[in-house]
Amino acid sequence: MKLWYSTTSPYVRKVHAVAAHHDLGGRIELLKVTSSFDAASPHNQNNPLGRIPVLQTDGGKWLLNSNVIAEYLDTLGQGQKLYPQDNSRWEVLNLHALAEGILENTVAMIAEKMLRPENEWWTARHAQIKARNE
Repeated sequence: MKLWYSTTSPYVRKVHAVAAHHDLGGRIELLKVTSSFDAASPHNQNNPLGRIPVLQTDGGKWLLNSNVIAEYLDTLGQGQKLYPQDNSRWEVLNLHALAEGILENTVAMIAEKMLRPENEWWTARHAQIKARNE
């Protein structure tokens, strides 16, 4: 398997955590992406959104989202399953969705602070996001 990643992506960290939980590190070739915007980058070959992480399975299928990748890796692992198939599944998926929302909120806020001048920051929204995340 091939996993395209960035060292700054919290979504990649989630995938790494699942891989580590199931001791799958030796089965995954890590390919660092230096610019996700580069259309010629191999990670954009069959990745219409151009986002990372993206995983190419041994069978050649492309998995485009950290939640999809994490659940796929969970099916390969021998350790305790992180995505249960019983009635507790919905509680677990809801918790994953909450964590994903916190990441999405925070990444957007950080990107704005990195890319826009301070006098253009949406500070009221930042305060709202921080309160919701807490």
